[in-house]
Amino acid sequence: MAIYDPDEDYAYRFAEIINRRERMPFEVIAFPSLESLERYAKENNVAVLMAGGKADHSRVRAIRAEKRVWLEDGRSLAKDADSMSIYKYQSSDSIIREVMSEYCDSEEITSEDGIRGKAEILGVYSPAETGLRDAFAVTLGRIFSQRTPSLYISLEEFSGMGILTGDEFREDLSDLLYYYGAGSYSNVRLGSIVHSLNGLDFVPPVRCPSDLDLSSEGIIPGLIGTIASESTYRKIILDLGRCRKVTPKILAMCAKVYMPLAKNGLSGAKTGEFEEYLKNTGDSSILDRVQKVYPPTELPSVSRGYFDQLLWGPMGRYIRGLVMGGAYEEEENRGNGYAGECVG
Repeated sequence: MAIYDPDEDYAYRFAEIINRRERMPFEVIAFPSLESLERYAKENNVAVLMAGGKADHSRVRAIRAEKRVWLEDGRSLAKDADSMSIYKYQSSDSIIREVMSEYCDSEEITSEDGIRGKAEILGVYSPAETGLRDAFAVTLGRIFSQRTPSLYISLEEFSGMGILTGDEFREDLSDLLYYYGAGSYSNVRLGSIVHSLNGLDFVPPVRCPSDLDLSSEGIIPGLIGTIASESTYRKIILDLGRCRKVTPKILAMCAKVYMPLAKNGLSGAKTGEFEEYLKNTGDSSILDRVQKVYPPTELPSVSRGYFDQLLWGPMGRYIRGLVMGGAYEEEENRGNGYAGECVG
């Protein structure tokens, strides 16, 4: 991905921000002049060329590139049949989602784009505590994301993420399930849907709860397995919600399953029924990877700072102690507080 803008600082800042993101299937190069960009494009393939709207349009159009994007300041829009225009003064996340959404329609895109790896899948499931489970899962994801590329996926029917983050999601998990089922999933497609929560990437949850039930039995586990094997993420945190049809299959994919519980009789009774269910269905081996945890049950009030209150409050302290063990206790004992790191 090449970027040139007469505002040189803008181009270099944009490239620096994007190159820090592990999920990008592109290397982004900023060019200080059209001449340097023209020389580069003669000898190298340019997948996406992003050019400031005030650049010389005739020279930019002459540069060979698979896709061309004009970065506009809102006062004018480029009218090209083979390019798109984007308002430049918005979040880099929004710009990249628009670009990747456009780019992933290209016939050249396949699931091979990006750096292949193998992410560790961590499940968060509780038959008893819904709100506690959600809070635990997203906080766990944010803590891991401070050390390693992490993706949070919620299979909750009503997650509240849109209201809690204040974002409007143009596409979400429903679209990703459709693309996977239709054979058109790719890392670029994933990148066009993913949003970020202060460093933690997440797939916006489904708009319609029935989309989880209408998906054929192998679609959701298949999508998760593909993301784990083909993306640049190293941790995938799954909030399993109440997706009954696929829960045993997905639990079996997880290296570990955290089960947040409250210390009361009702939680114990529901957990007992869940364990009995797995034994009766022949899935009792899943219990070997389940870790029951008892995080603080008092959650912060819902506000725009909700996720930060979770991260730096009792919930975050509990989870950091859980995943760091003695290392976190030593930091606390030294009185240094916590610097935002965890076991990757």
